[in-house]
Parts: sequence; structure tokens; C-alpha cells
Amino acid sequence: MANSAITENKIATNAVTGTKIADNSISESKIVNSSVASNKIADHSVTETKIIDSAVTERKIATNAVTGTKFADNSVSESKIINSAVTTNKIADNAITDAKLNVTHLSVQTATISSALTADTGKLDALTVSANATIQTSTINTLTINDLFKINDSTIATSARPEP
Repeated sequence: MANSAITENKIATNAVTGTKIADNSISESKIVNSSVASNKIADHSVTETKIIDSAVTERKIATNAVTGTKFADNSVSESKIINSAVTTNKIADNAITDAKLNVTHLSVQTATISSALTADTGKLDALTVSANATIQTSTINTLTINDLFKINDSTIATSARPEP
């Protein structure tokens, strides 16, 4: 038979079957785009190395598919946590230490300082009271407010008005 003697229109429909195709004879260039459907892909045949970079998008990840154990250590940065996502219930007991509370301005309606509070040193640069304020302790070693009002050993030591 001469080369190119058998053309496409000379082959009957369904005449070429899988058993008549030699192994490794169909190359990538012979497969039409979108011709291999998901039901034609064997289970577990798509491995990590076969997935190209950026191919798995958010839309392709099933709901609840990514669990906490899938996160690498130190992989969740501050910018990845949405506002108001860390609530009181999510903060472990004793997780916030004095070192984490570097307060330069504090505005509260009601503050309670328990008798269990201890400190070696403390400084209050400004205190604005818009209503009644009470500091009640069993012992006050020294409390100085803006160098104008001073309490030593539970006794008012000095009281002054700011100069105009």
C-alpha cells in the first residue's frame, strides 16, 4: 500500500479501536483541548507535581477543606486577620501580659483595679475626670498625679494647682 493511501474518509466509523492503537502512539499534540473529561482521569493520578503554579484558586477549594493543621507555622500574618476577628473568647487566659499593654491613652467609663494589683513602679502623666473618681486601696505607698497631687503612705502630701 502506498504512503498516504488510506485517508480518513476511507476508514469506517468505529473501525479504529483501542486495541488497534499502539502503546505511546498518541502524543499530546494529537489530543484536542478539553477532550479528556474528569471521568476519564484515574483516581489518584493527578499528583502535586502535575498541578501547575497558581492552578488551584480559592474557587476550587471546597468549603471547610483547609483546616488548622494545613497552616504552616507562622504562616498567618497580621494582615491576614480581619478586623474584629480576635474576640475575648479567642484570647487564652493570661495571654495578655503587662508588656503587651503599653497604654499611652486610655478612656473608660468604669475601671476596677482589684486589690491583687501590684507594681514596682507606676507613673500617671495625666488624669482627666469628667465625673466622680475614687481610688480606693488598703495601702498606697506613693501616688503622684502630674506632679500636682501626691499621696504618700495614705496621706496627702502635696496638692497644688497648675500655674496659668
